[in-house]
Amino acid sequence: MGESSKSIEDLYAHLDLGPEDGLGMDLNEIPVEESNRRPQWCLVGKLLTKRSINFLAIKSIMMSVWSPVMEVWVQELKSNLFFVQFSHEMDFVRVINDGPWTFDQHLFVFQPLEEDTSPYDVVLNRVDFWVQVYDVPIGFMFERVAREIGNFIGQFVCSNPKNFDGRWREYIRIRVRVNVSKSLKRKMKIKKLNQEEVWINFKY
Repeated sequence: MGESSKSIEDLYAHLDLGPEDGLGMDLNEIPVEESNRRPQWCLVGKLLTKRSINFLAIKSIMMSVWSPVMEVWVQELKSNLFFVQFSHEMDFVRVINDGPWTFDQHLFVFQPLEEDTSPYDVVLNRVDFWVQVYDVPIGFMFERVAREIGNFIGQFVCSNPKNFDGRWREYIRIRVRVNVSKSLKRKMKIKKLNQEEVWINFKY
């Protein structure tokens, strides 16, 4: 047994070992195959809190609030990091579009999982909010202004179709992707055609 082990060690000693950090696989050379078994309709999320999380309690609240039509699987990857997979696209799209969500009075920060990304590498710091924009001068109530305001707050996503139906409204509603690691913006100064400066105000 000792001689056999020594022979293997001697053999290894004469091997020419390449660099350990070399490219082992180029995924671009592997064709993507359509498969019903490939994971899809997945998202990764966390609660915006420093408190310890009771995973089973949060999972129960999620299912109660979302009320999915089809089955949903929730897994805790590590403390306060959740992997959620939906069995139907309808539930997946509704959860994404109907947010933001709060569970146990904590904001749920999540992102859909891209196919080439590890759930542990997803950056979780942005949430889509509906923002009410007040005190917009009546002559500025059109889509381009709404987009500029949204990009000032964060990243403009869309605006409520009823914003510009010809009726005066106290505020317009826009959906904005906001970086929740930074302070929320509460107002914005705009300059009217007569050079007068006015403030418009935001409510989340």
